[in-house]
Amino acid sequence: MRSFQQAADVPASAARRLGGAWSDCPMPSASRSLLKVTITRTSDDCPFLNDKINFALAPGEILWLRGSSGAGKSYTCMHLSGLQDSLPGAKMEAEWDTSIPASQRIGFLFQKGVLLDALNLAENIALSLRASGQPYPAEAIASTLEAVGLSGSSDGAKMPGELSGGMLRRAALAQILAQRKRLVILDEPFVGLDPP
Repeated sequence: MRSFQQAADVPASAARRLGGAWSDCPMPSASRSLLKVTITRTSDDCPFLNDKINFALAPGEILWLRGSSGAGKSYTCMHLSGLQDSLPGAKMEAEWDTSIPASQRIGFLFQKGVLLDALNLAENIALSLRASGQPYPAEAIASTLEAVGLSGSSDGAKMPGELSGGMLRRAALAQILAQRKRLVILDEPFVGLDPP
């Protein structure tokens, strides 16, 4: 796993300093990237101190944005996913592999679940499968739930209000996995999760 970190957290021998808030990571060696990103600082409104940040993600690769509160991690993710129009004090350029349709690019796992309260867990997963154009038989729903440590038979009929915080997080991840997104952004991914 590669990570961007606050420069203060990284020994000088372990990472190249880029002027302050984050350290850069080498580009992956894979010949084909899903995504290449360049972020250029344009003003003091920018939450990080680097003049420029570059990274690329290859299939199967994990990148961890790590830094103190207010370092710009969430801003960067929200802007990259299209959930925020601008990145304060910075310009972001994102180049996607042209073979990936926009609808398959990014799933965002928020800190709080986004299940529809009127639908049970299985129905929420079926809705995600349906939205991505996939069949949604009971076996597909159960398989998706089991992939995140939930049970289609014992948890599928539960309403969102009956799920613990950890179960809601797992269910939200199941929704994203059901949609087969190529890149999944996890915002505080381990908050509220119990071991499986």
